[in-house]
Amino acid sequence: MNNVIQQRIKLAGIAVFLVLAHQANGAWAIFKEKVQAQHNVTEGVYRWTDSYNALQKSIEQWGVSYTKESTLQDLRGLLEMADFESARLNIKTDDVAVVSVDGVRHNEMPIGLTKVCLATMVGGDGKSIKVSAPDYRTLFTGIKTMTDRADIDISSIVIQGDKGTPTASLGNFCILLSRG
Repeated sequence: MNNVIQQRIKLAGIAVFLVLAHQANGAWAIFKEKVQAQHNVTEGVYRWTDSYNALQKSIEQWGVSYTKESTLQDLRGLLEMADFESARLNIKTDDVAVVSVDGVRHNEMPIGLTKVCLATMVGGDGKSIKVSAPDYRTLFTGIKTMTDRADIDISSIVIQGDKGTPTASLGNFCILLSRG
C-alpha cells in the first residue's frame, strides 16, 4: 500500500512538474515578447533622438536664413532686407507696396514662416515688382542673386527688352520671415 501511495505521489509530483514546466515555458515566451517590445520601443526612441539631433543644424540654419518678423517695423525695413542694392537691381521704392501677408503652410501644417509679398503699384500690374539694371548682364546676375536666397520667393520672371533700360517683372515677389 505504501508503494502505491509513493507511486501516486511521484506521479502527482511529475504531473505538477510538467504543468509548472509548461507554464514556465509559456511565461518565458511572454517574457521574450515583452523584452522584444521594449527593445523596439527603445530603438524607436533612439532613432527619434538621432533624427531630432540631426535636425539641430537645420533649426540653427533656419534662424540664420530667415529674419524674425518682429525685427521689421515697416515697408522700408522689408526693402532693406530684400537688399536690391547689393544685387545691383534698381526699384522705385515709392511705387512698391505690400500686397499680401500670409502664413506659410506645408502639408496643411503651419511651419513658422510668414510670406510678405510686394508689388509695384504705380506703372506695374500690382502682382509683381519691377526691377531694372544698367545692362542685361547685371540684370540677370541680380535676378540670380535674388532667386538663390532662401528668404526670397519669386514665382515668375518676365524680362522686358523693349525699353532702353533692361527691366524685369518679378512675379509674386515675396519675402519669407520667421515668426519665432
